[in-house]
Amino acid sequence: MLKTDNLTERRLRMAIWQKADLNEWLVLLSQQAKEKAEWRYWAAKEEKNEAKRKVDFESLAKERGFYAMLAAQQLGIVYQIPMLEVPELTQAQLELYANQLARIQELRELGQFDQARKIWIDWIKNIKPEAGENTPTKIQLALIKYAKDKNWYDWRWKVQFKQKPLIILICDYRMPIRIGSIYICKIKKSAKRLLRRLLVKKVRGMLRLNRTLMREG
Repeated sequence: MLKTDNLTERRLRMAIWQKADLNEWLVLLSQQAKEKAEWRYWAAKEEKNEAKRKVDFESLAKERGFYAMLAAQQLGIVYQIPMLEVPELTQAQLELYANQLARIQELRELGQFDQARKIWIDWIKNIKPEAGENTPTKIQLALIKYAKDKNWYDWRWKVQFKQKPLIILICDYRMPIRIGSIYICKIKKSAKRLLRRLLVKKVRGMLRLNRTLMREG
């Protein structure tokens, strides 16, 4: 009996490919693995109790991601990507980062855009967490919003977040933002294209995995 999650997940994907029963493998997953969106989706699909099945899909559809979109499809509703609130820099943060922001502004006024951009990228990539709920991601988003508000639109940089990939909807940002492997730019017009890219990437990954499993089997 396979108890290691990665092996069990491989068997699950093989069962999905073969359209076989998944329950015998789903029960072998650890609690942590069962909480993944992927396996919550498939567990809901396998659920015989219609009421519980609907509740599980509704819960998943409120989240952000590929399987949340599929859950909405199962419910026959339009998937609405949850908006992520973009924070403002607090007065304390403005004071904390005053030197960096002033230096970047100075370089821009001198026309030294490449150097200003390099300082910005190096700085924002290495943001450290602050006290309370100010995670690096929240601080990075607040700084990006600050840059937008300062009309620094001529910068075409990519920001690499260290956290897991997220789809972040920041309307009216003209700067391409890289989050994991996803680029966000003028999101209102490109949301459908982003979702299509995610879907294609996910399907291709599953097909590659299934081909590998078939060869090993």
